[in-house]
Amino acid sequence: MFVVPMNRTIAGFGHSVLSGFSRSLAGSCSVLLYHRVCRLDNDYLLLSVTPDNFYEQINFLKRNCRILTAEEFREIIIKRKRFLPRSVLLTFDDGYADNYYNAMPVLETLGVQAIFFISTGFVDKQVEFWWDKLENIIIQNGQKIKEINFNGFYVKMGSVKDGIDAFNKIFPVLRNLNVADRDNLINEWAAKANINYERDAYRPMTWEELKRFKDSSAVVIGGHTVNHPSLGTLSIPEQRFEIESSKKELERHLNNRIYYFSYPFGQAYDYTKNSKEICKDAGYEIAFANYPDRVTIISNRYSLPRFVIRDWNLSEFEKQSAFFCK
Repeated sequence: MFVVPMNRTIAGFGHSVLSGFSRSLAGSCSVLLYHRVCRLDNDYLLLSVTPDNFYEQINFLKRNCRILTAEEFREIIIKRKRFLPRSVLLTFDDGYADNYYNAMPVLETLGVQAIFFISTGFVDKQVEFWWDKLENIIIQNGQKIKEINFNGFYVKMGSVKDGIDAFNKIFPVLRNLNVADRDNLINEWAAKANINYERDAYRPMTWEELKRFKDSSAVVIGGHTVNHPSLGTLSIPEQRFEIESSKKELERHLNNRIYYFSYPFGQAYDYTKNSKEICKDAGYEIAFANYPDRVTIISNRYSLPRFVIRDWNLSEFEKQSAFFCK
């Protein structure tokens, strides 16, 4: 999951430019980050791409870029080979059920592959991810709570705009709380808003769905912690639990070796040097972060950059591709 940006463009993230020397020596690869493929009535968090737009985006990439498989990408990174021009890798974070029902069929139809990073603590729970639940409470039902006095700020909520403002203040605090405190607060606010349901459109996959999902040639599974915390806020033992346990659980349920990991949120303060060392010790061979840049031979393979993709139509996607389809 990614923090809500101020705008929808890749350029708005402050795209950094790699040296021409690095690119000419070993080429580069753009790793693209998706979260959801579905049509929502309201997508305040900008996490979803509609199925039609997703098909157009991937079809454009297939026609204009070289979409690597996970194994092709891994071999280039591990053996420090040269990326061919216009190389791209597709990734998804979190493990929403719509990845199985909407994203996978498109990837299969077009004959391409993506890595899907799964937060195991949400699998089979039939509950929404905590940020979605927070969005439902604060943005869509904030008028029922009316006000929140939390962490030194006071917010009155009577409109969607009030809710968005409150969400943007509350979210950074909750991402840094321990899991129990975070969930207790969200449940308390849900009770005040009289929200005693889980929205099916927001649920994660079940283990049965994941087992069928991983059998597709379009799918490779990766780890994404257990509880989706900001690892940079955790102690070393807590980080080790989140990183190692998710890998072991995925391997036990799916009977597949897990090579890939992505850091929840993925900003520079969401993981540490210790996080990278724990990933390496756990047996992950590659770990992905969340900042816009292209992967080259000089990239640290335990904090590789990715470009976040939004719900752009084909025309807008073509414009945005100027930043990553090179």
